[in-house]
Amino acid sequence: MTRSSLEISDPGDEKLWYTRAMKPILNRLQMTTLDRRAIDEIGIPTAVLMERAGYAVARAMRALLRRQEPSMRTALSVCGLGNNGADAVVAARYLHGWRVPVEILVVGARGDAKPELEAQVAIAERLGIGVVFLDNTEAAGPRLEAALVRRNAIVDGLFGTGLSRPLAGLVRDVVVRLAALGRPTVSVDIPSGVDADTGQELGASIRADTTVSFQFPKLGHVLFPGRARAGRLVVADIGLPPSLLAPVLGESSGRVAHRLDHEAVSDAFPTRSADVHKGTFGHLLIAAGTAYRPGAALLVGRAALRSGVGLATLASDLATIQSVAPALDELMGLPISGDGYEAKAAMLSDALRVRSALAIGPSLEPTPETAEVVRRVLETCAEVPAVVDAGALAALSAVSAGGPRGLRWLRDRAGDTLMTPHPGEMARLMGISVAEVQKDRVEIARRLAGETGSQVVLKGASTVVASPSGLVFVSLAGNPGMATGGSGDVLTGVLGALLARGVSGALAARAGVWLHACAGDLAAQAFGPGLIASDIIGYLPKALQLVAKEERGRGQDGGVGLSNGIGA
Repeated sequence: MTRSSLEISDPGDEKLWYTRAMKPILNRLQMTTLDRRAIDEIGIPTAVLMERAGYAVARAMRALLRRQEPSMRTALSVCGLGNNGADAVVAARYLHGWRVPVEILVVGARGDAKPELEAQVAIAERLGIGVVFLDNTEAAGPRLEAALVRRNAIVDGLFGTGLSRPLAGLVRDVVVRLAALGRPTVSVDIPSGVDADTGQELGASIRADTTVSFQFPKLGHVLFPGRARAGRLVVADIGLPPSLLAPVLGESSGRVAHRLDHEAVSDAFPTRSADVHKGTFGHLLIAAGTAYRPGAALLVGRAALRSGVGLATLASDLATIQSVAPALDELMGLPISGDGYEAKAAMLSDALRVRSALAIGPSLEPTPETAEVVRRVLETCAEVPAVVDAGALAALSAVSAGGPRGLRWLRDRAGDTLMTPHPGEMARLMGISVAEVQKDRVEIARRLAGETGSQVVLKGASTVVASPSGLVFVSLAGNPGMATGGSGDVLTGVLGALLARGVSGALAARAGVWLHACAGDLAAQAFGPGLIASDIIGYLPKALQLVAKEERGRGQDGGVGLSNGIGA
């Protein structure tokens, strides 16, 4: 596993209470509310939750130490002044009981410690564990250096999911120093310095080998750069009652995120009955390609056919169709000609009277004429589900006034609309910078989905799938090799095929992202860093086989762990 990947796993013998359909990824407020209700309403003592959390962290550290040389199997718990630090102290106590040489460093003055931390420190001291408070800035550096000479691995308990402000002062200096060392590190709940809602770095952050999250993953674990900082993510059951989850998520006004995997999409891939025919699986119209860039249209067509659509027709200029035809016998052609957008829009609209879905945009020129054609077609054929990508998105963003509000007319469509921007296209659609998009991918995708009434697929590492209701899925599948020209065209073909087959827009968006990423991961295993977009298409049938196999092999108890690897 590379340091930029994320593996989610069960901590071992604990049984998580996820169900097949419920794999939430919580934000800061949701997790804080869940904790508070467990303590205040159910009456679970904070110390009980802390004990289970610290035990899970200690187990993760013990597993990490087993990979070290015997002389290096020592640990240093570096703690903040709050409950996160108290969890790290509990972890140190367990390590001490397992005969691991361990010390505790608390960054801050003892008088500022929360009562829970003070109580745990007092226990550790009575057990003979060395505890030092770094309350003097001048002395902090030498004391930290001395401790790092004596101890190898680090328990990072400085800050948890509650951190929302940039690090500063002594604590930032400590984080920078620990990050620079590259020592084996286990982070408590989230690497210190990572924003739990966005995954952004708050001035500086720890890079962990293992992160132990409590009860649920957080958004900061699955969005970059936090995902790269987390290492292997262990989700530990600390005993929060399942009955509390539904009310907490219900109070979030639909702002719920879930982890995308095969179980979230399997309904999109039912077993085919023996008496089907090509018409059963729909007919996709692909409006894509230009004479000097015909490859995008070819990739969309191939991907759609490999994803199970019954029929696919390329609607493009004659030169593009003639260029593509020899490369894909199964793809039909419909020449689009005529002067002005009205004639072209009319031809596409007429063609959609006998087609099931539309995929529009790859390689189209982002001109005002393209924008008018796209709008006319989407309005005239409002009942036809459509994937809007690439040149179509760029053209619409160029003519829409006031960012996404200029696209509110999409809400009036009866058919599902799927928008598939990459960060640059999203930035143009929203009227903001790419950096602003990447800083808060989940909220930006939600905003566009809400404004346009569309399903939004914000492509890139940790692809976000957002519905107008605010429901979000985050995909952990995929790999850096998929950052290659044409990969997005393949996704458009997959999504178009699902819509043409009659899959609902929300399910099609999730299923298409999963299938595309799964095929990309299979292709990466075969081709390594030399992956190209057509390689992904070649593995779409295998990915379809996998989802069918997983569906058949699902356990009977309805429960599911998190030990199925990167993004699965």
